[in-house]
Amino acid sequence: MYAKQIKVGEKLFKDYWLKVLDRQIEARPQGGGGCYHKKELPFGGYVPWDKDLSLIKRVIRAFSNSAFSGILAKTDSGVIEVLGVEPTDEVEIKTIGELVHKGRKVFGRCADAVVRIHYQIPG
Repeated sequence: MYAKQIKVGEKLFKDYWLKVLDRQIEARPQGGGGCYHKKELPFGGYVPWDKDLSLIKRVIRAFSNSAFSGILAKTDSGVIEVLGVEPTDEVEIKTIGELVHKGRKVFGRCADAVVRIHYQIPG
């Protein structure tokens, strides 16, 4: 999307810059008021375990393709960066948002599934 925006901007510049310099285009004030959007991470940067699996997968994918570090999850032994999740029946977890360690594996419960969490330690 960014690359498309750059191409469109370059085309507009090439098409109109001489007209602007020659004052063939009349300047006018921008309509409406300005706005400010805070630069903050969705869900505070943490996996929204109360959401369904398909949304969580989209959030993980969005964070992995952004300027931010990956999305995080809090475990009883610290914070992990979640790289992916997949449904599993290896463990039973009843409480949404609960994370369980089984050896080096981590599992969690979202709104509609128990998932195995693929992770790394941030840093």
